[in-house]
Amino acid sequence: MKRMVEELEQHRHHLEQLIDERTEELKVTLKRIRLSEERFAFALDAANDGVWDWSLQTNQVYCNPAYFHMRAPVAHAAMQH
Repeated sequence: MKRMVEELEQHRHHLEQLIDERTEELKVTLKRIRLSEERFAFALDAANDGVWDWSLQTNQVYCNPAYFHMRAPVAHAAMQH
């Protein structure tokens, strides 16, 4: 019985190590994604390109300000005031 308990403890410890490793990997990945999104936003702003995105799952559409300006510069200027 004691041996079984020790084996279970070893397995539990191993699983906890795996969880810690995966958690660290996720933190690193999320940081990389955030940095990538920031760089993309900077590039998009610098290029002043109009971008839109349509989510088919939620049926929501995102348009950045440059997109609206390209489509209707006068209406976009009116919305800014």
